[in-house]
Amino acid sequence: MRTKLLPMFALAVLLIGVGAAVPRSAQVEVINLCPGSGSLCLGSNSGQALELWTDGVRKLRLQGSTLSLLNSLTFSPAQLTNGVGYQRIMFKNASESVADTTLQADDDFVFAIGASEVYNVVYYMSGDGTTTGDFKANLTVPASATYKISMTCLKLGATTAEDSVRSTITSSSGADVRCGTIGNGTGVPLLAYATVKNSTTAGNVTLMWAEDASDATGSRVYSNSSAIATRIQ
Repeated sequence: MRTKLLPMFALAVLLIGVGAAVPRSAQVEVINLCPGSGSLCLGSNSGQALELWTDGVRKLRLQGSTLSLLNSLTFSPAQLTNGVGYQRIMFKNASESVADTTLQADDDFVFAIGASEVYNVVYYMSGDGTTTGDFKANLTVPASATYKISMTCLKLGATTAEDSVRSTITSSSGADVRCGTIGNGTGVPLLAYATVKNSTTAGNVTLMWAEDASDATGSRVYSNSSAIATRIQ
């Protein structure tokens, strides 16, 4: 029995060739059927069809212009839902206010992280607060996880949108990132960036925030703020 190597473009023919006839000159006679455990093989059936095999079982057959599913193809749910490159998009439908200097869990910006996973998170927020209250934030993460969160925003004590911008970063509770606000009803950007590296305990990553100084009016994160968490490991 003769064997031939399969060029990369032939695999594309298999995957996108539904509805298009395959010229006989392009058909493959035999391509290493290798039906052993753990194998992934392509081969022909009497020169008439191109088949996809996995673990010794025919899965797909392309014959003429017909692509047939011969046996069930299964995927690990984790590969489909939270593998590397998976993104969790979070959106704030309603504005949220905190009139307290104790950090509060944000109603919307929370996501699950598995053991040994690493995520990058970008928080696209805007909000307001009085010139007294300002804004501070941090994260809560599972036990033994490590993280860094930074913010780019107006300096503390700012009174106008043209005031100086500051960058602030932390990697521990009790050392919050802080931003200035310039008046109730006057929106300012509150952009935050984080990387979270989890240890062996699955759990949640939650954005925590509050006023930096006590003011009865409170500080707010506006509706239509959003966040994107991307798994990178």
